[in-house]
Amino acid sequence: MLLILAGVALATLTGQGNIIGNAENAVGKYNNSVASEQQLLNEIEKYFIEHTNGGEVQDTNNPIVTATEGEEKITQGTSIEISSYFTYSANGTAEITNVTYTDTSNGDAVVANTNTLTVGTHIIKCTVTKETGAVASATKTIIVEESVHYYTVIVEDSGAENDGSGTYVAGEIVYINAGTKAGYRFDGWSSSDGVIFANSSSASTSFEMPKNDVTITAIWI
Repeated sequence: MLLILAGVALATLTGQGNIIGNAENAVGKYNNSVASEQQLLNEIEKYFIEHTNGGEVQDTNNPIVTATEGEEKITQGTSIEISSYFTYSANGTAEITNVTYTDTSNGDAVVANTNTLTVGTHIIKCTVTKETGAVASATKTIIVEESVHYYTVIVEDSGAENDGSGTYVAGEIVYINAGTKAGYRFDGWSSSDGVIFANSSSASTSFEMPKNDVTITAIWI
């Protein structure tokens, strides 16, 4: 009875009448593992959906895509391989036909695998497509930090042991000191390198470091 029902159901499902041999294969596979005729028919339906093209198994699986754990922080100017942050597999017999990388934080713009990303936070999505049309994706957050560059301060004609000469990051507050010189009176600071002094008339003052090396001269009269 089960075999007859399976044959009728399979004929309906596939539109084919000469399927009893295949039905027997399916029934033999599932007959001892199901508790009712309906369950058997459900399994037979599944069997014939999976087995097409001359009995070969049709790949209905989505590919598998995973990203490495956590955020990745890199320094500005670093060249990276986007693919190194992802792993993927076909998860079936159908082949992978396309792998793309896009920046979802930049309007899903396509990014090259070998890349030097701009400063900021990038959410990179890896999308994998199989020849069956099945698609899967995963994302990875990559934070590009601005590289730190140090600029040099040279203080000339200062009478102080610690005059403020040294290296500084742009935007850092630099403190300079003219000290004293016997027989001379301090008359101010001068520089032609874009320095804006907090008080150019004070022997001890400060300025915000610009994005360039600077030379500062103490003036004495």
